[in-house]
Amino acid sequence: MESIRHLFHINSTAQNVYEAIVNKDHLKKWYTNDIEGESRLNSRLTFKFGDVGYSVELVEIIENKFLKWLCIDADEVFKEVIGHETIFDIEQVNGKTRIRFSQSGFSEKNDLYAGINYSWGKYLESLRQYIQTGISEGFGTEKYRS
Repeated sequence: MESIRHLFHINSTAQNVYEAIVNKDHLKKWYTNDIEGESRLNSRLTFKFGDVGYSVELVEIIENKFLKWLCIDADEVFKEVIGHETIFDIEQVNGKTRIRFSQSGFSEKNDLYAGINYSWGKYLESLRQYIQTGISEGFGTEKYRS
């Protein structure tokens, strides 16, 4: 199986980064503004990007350190990602927060893999900008660039 991996730092505390990922109101700023469900352990979140989307369950959480989503449903264009795990590993290092991000479960490095890898890079930078400046580029937000 193939995985997408990103490693980056944010000039903020691990708690602020964790809250931006786990809190639905913050997610709506940097990821997509169309989110349904609850962001708590064993609950379902559905992310929509226009007419397409997918749903995850928050299956593992360590406050201020770690979150794992399991994809449990997806529209046709994203069907391949059902069963994928998305991980945010958060660590405070030298006054910054290091995030090790991964999405695992791809059968091959195909066009879907490439598109999702590109999109995650864009949204993770949106997360960084949201935390550091208050300005983000989440899907459907005023600053979103398609």
